[in-house]
Amino acid sequence: MLRLLIRDITVEKLLDQRQLVLHVRWQGGACNDITVNLPRPVAEAIRCPAAIVEQVRGLSQRLSDLQIVAHLNQEGLRSPHGKPFTLAMIKWIRYKYAIPPTCLMRRDELTVQQLAKRLRVSTHVVYYWIERRIVEARKLDSRGGVVDYAGHQQGTRTARLGVYFRAPEAATFQHSTVRGAL
Repeated sequence: MLRLLIRDITVEKLLDQRQLVLHVRWQGGACNDITVNLPRPVAEAIRCPAAIVEQVRGLSQRLSDLQIVAHLNQEGLRSPHGKPFTLAMIKWIRYKYAIPPTCLMRRDELTVQQLAKRLRVSTHVVYYWIERRIVEARKLDSRGGVVDYAGHQQGTRTARLGVYFRAPEAATFQHSTVRGAL
């Protein structure tokens, strides 16, 4: 029945806004304009809000990724899908918005690779020293905190990635190829 009353409809898209204007011309000669808002693109609808990105940026200066997840979920914040935050979501936000990782290393500490390079030994030798408690070491735990390396389990390579070593000036190491202070 409505088709008998409408002569034609012209659609005009506004370039600067996400809107359409429908120009309806009726059989009697009258014209009406109807403005319709377009839905947001899917990518924009599921994009993380800028406020959460900035909060992650601020928290990443002092907290690990797992601690950020716990903090955001404790505040009751949800992802654009309405789900609690996960480690993968926080890592994606940090990647997407180029948020640098948290440095939990102290000034007097070195990584496994740095210590091995400085002493000109293999990283395996450094891990051997850790297991024999020749050097003090800390590592990241499953919650993202830093703990003493005493709880190291042999055979778990992934646990060895975040290891930090204290490198005091007075420390000396006796090794077949290295002698002297750091």
